[in-house]
Amino acid sequence: SGPATPPARLEVPLSDGTGVEIAGTHRFVEVAGLVGYNPRVLKARAFVKTALHRSARGTLSIWVSPLEDLHRNRLADSRIPDKELLNYPLVSDAATPWRVDEAGFALYWTPLSMPSLIARFAPGKFWNSVAYGRGAWAFVDELGLKKGCWYNVTVTWDGPGRRTCLYVDGLPAGWNANAEGFAARSDGLYVGNPAMAVRNLVLQE
Repeated sequence: SGPATPPARLEVPLSDGTGVEIAGTHRFVEVAGLVGYNPRVLKARAFVKTALHRSARGTLSIWVSPLEDLHRNRLADSRIPDKELLNYPLVSDAATPWRVDEAGFALYWTPLSMPSLIARFAPGKFWNSVAYGRGAWAFVDELGLKKGCWYNVTVTWDGPGRRTCLYVDGLPAGWNANAEGFAARSDGLYVGNPAMAVRNLVLQE
C-alpha cells in the first residue's frame, strides 16, 4: 500500500488578507513586533472558508492579544442590556459571532463570569448543558489577558473519544472527558473581535 495521506491542515496568517475574506472597517495592528488582524467595529467580518472544524477529531490554534487589559467583570456593565455583546469571539461559525448560543463551533473569552474562556461545539444555552454535566464544551475558569502580550490558545476535540481540551500557551487549562453532541455545521469560521488582535489561525484534523 502507498504512504498514508497526511492530515488536512489549514493555516491563515491573519497578518494580511491572505486566505481570509474581510469586509468592514478593520486594521492590521502591530503588537510586540507581531502583526495581527483587528476588526474596528462589530459588523466587520473576517471569514475563513473551511470544513475542518466539522471533523470528528481536530485541533484549532490561534494567537490573541488584547488591546487593553481584560479581566473578569472588567467590562460587565449593568447598563449594557445585551450581555452577549460582552462575548469576545476568537472564532465562531455563527454569522453573528458574539451570539455564541447560536454557534455550532465557537471559541470565546468573556468578562461576565467564570469561566472566562470557553470552547463549544454545539448550539444552545451553555449553562444548561454545564449544569447537567452534558454537552460538547471545554472551559478555563479564569483567564486575565494583559495588553501588549500575545497568548496562544489551542483547543482539541475528539468526538468518538468524547474528549475536549483547552490549552493556553501550550499548557492544559481546561477539559471535558465526557463530551457529547458535537454539532458544528457551517462551511467556515468568522475570526476576531474589536477588543483583540488575532493572528496565525491553524486548523488540523
